[in-house]
Formats: sequence, structure tokens, C-alpha cells
Amino acid sequence: KRSDSEEKEPPVSQPAASSDSETSDSDDEVPGP
Repeated sequence: KRSDSEEKEPPVSQPAASSDSETSDSDDEVPGP
């Protein structure tokens, strides 16, 4: 079961990338308006 926890750790890193995407979206929205 410990392996499962480790596999869930990588996904946690993905959410961080999603945050980066959100920042990129905001950047696109700033120049838009």
C-alpha cells in the first residue's frame, strides 16, 4: 500500500503544473482586455 501512496505523490506534483497553467491563463487574460 506504501507504493500506492508514492504513486499518488506524483499526481500531487501535477496540480502544481495546473497552477502554472492558471498563471499562464491569467497572463493571456491580461493582454486580452
